[in-house]
Amino acid sequence: RDQTAQVHLPITRSLLRAKRELQALPGGGGTPLANALRLCIQTSLQARHHGMTPTLVMLSDGRANVTLEGEGSRPVAKAQALTWAKQWKSQRLQSIWLDTSARADPQAQEIALAMDAHYVPLPHANSQRMANAVQHLKDARS
Repeated sequence: RDQTAQVHLPITRSLLRAKRELQALPGGGGTPLANALRLCIQTSLQARHHGMTPTLVMLSDGRANVTLEGEGSRPVAKAQALTWAKQWKSQRLQSIWLDTSARADPQAQEIALAMDAHYVPLPHANSQRMANAVQHLKDARS
């Protein structure tokens, strides 16, 4: 959020821990989506290197509006986000995109598709709905 991306929930296998952490997750402000995707790739590749099979759970409305340089430019920010989304896909990393928009957002869908993420519209997101969506996807893959 704002001008940079941060990891608020370290790599975990615990849905319970993720649910707890999500309750305190800050929101609002700018969306440095390309920066977030870049950080996710780095973190996931590190996890893969340590023998894990990472799955990214992206919570976003998909409206990229902050560039990698921290400046406000929607067209540039979206193009950069799409570039990093394609990088994600090229690494064959798993992901689920929880669209937190009030209504399903075409831009979120476009970026999720570029990532090859499982897209789930979740207009009234809360920790329980998010945990249920992730658990449902996990069960479907088993």
